[in-house]
Amino acid sequence: MVAAWRDSDDWLAATMAHLTKMRNLTFDRINAEMPVIRLHKPGATYMAWLDCSALKLGEPAGAFFLREAGIAFNAGEVFDPARQDFCRINFATSREILDEILNRMAEAIKKVS
Repeated sequence: MVAAWRDSDDWLAATMAHLTKMRNLTFDRINAEMPVIRLHKPGATYMAWLDCSALKLGEPAGAFFLREAGIAFNAGEVFDPARQDFCRINFATSREILDEILNRMAEAIKKVS
């Protein structure tokens, strides 16, 4: 623990910079390519809530993205039974993986828009 506190400043700075970059990429791409999904930038986490209610899916958003895009988001109804139109994305990953997730999301949304 002492070593972590004493020697981790560079690691922490690099990790925070990466998370900020991935957060911004997530929000920029969703806002530009999937504006039907509403979301707000979190200030202190690497998760973002996706409000998919405007898609009018007729099924939980998490189930839709799993079936149509092969993405296993955290389903909104796990957190609140009334939030089936929501799901949670974890953007704490590599650029390559995040781009793949966002590409699959965009393709799935095209099927219902």
